[in-house]
Amino acid sequence: MLSFDTCRDIRVLYDEFVLDVVKEENATDLPDGEIFRKGQVSVGSGAVGKDDHQGVYPEEKIIEAMTNALTILHDQI
Repeated sequence: MLSFDTCRDIRVLYDEFVLDVVKEENATDLPDGEIFRKGQVSVGSGAVGKDDHQGVYPEEKIIEAMTNALTILHDQI
């Protein structure tokens, strides 16, 4: 069973299941922060200049948001 108690646990899952694919497709997209990405990230639909989602930025806010989400997850169990 998978256990997600911390953001590092999420990173371990990412490393085990996704990291190699990201390396193969575009090594410049690898996480470069303490746990996640340092820089701003967006997801687009392919339309020029159109972002469908802007990621949380900077990394400290990602860690804060994920920690809050994990707290909610554990409160629900």
